[in-house]
Amino acid sequence: TYYKWPSWIPKIGIVSVTLPVSVFDRELKSYAGYDKGRVPFVVDIKAFFRITDSNLAAQRVSSFGELMEQLDGILQGAIRTILASVDIEEILEGRGKFGDMFTKEVDDQLKSWGVSTVKNIELMD
Repeated sequence: TYYKWPSWIPKIGIVSVTLPVSVFDRELKSYAGYDKGRVPFVVDIKAFFRITDSNLAAQRVSSFGELMEQLDGILQGAIRTILASVDIEEILEGRGKFGDMFTKEVDDQLKSWGVSTVKNIELMD
């Protein structure tokens, strides 16, 4: 039997962070981006993640909601970096190529959070 004593109780209290062991997704809908020529457009991105190192992830965040916010920030940064370096025509023609580029861009950052991508990040619309 396991008792979860509140952290405010001296010596026996613990702090716990509950994280999922299953695959979860993040979806950025209607994210405003710019291409190389500063042409504005709206993009939808979907990414699938799983926690690979639960101890590291629990040290970095205090809740699963906070982890989701951090993942959104990482995705937004990758989108800005990659899409701002190409023209809109190339973006429209090569959705599959950009999925690979997004995944490679975020993989290094995700390792420091104890998270990994399950499959390529998808450029939906």
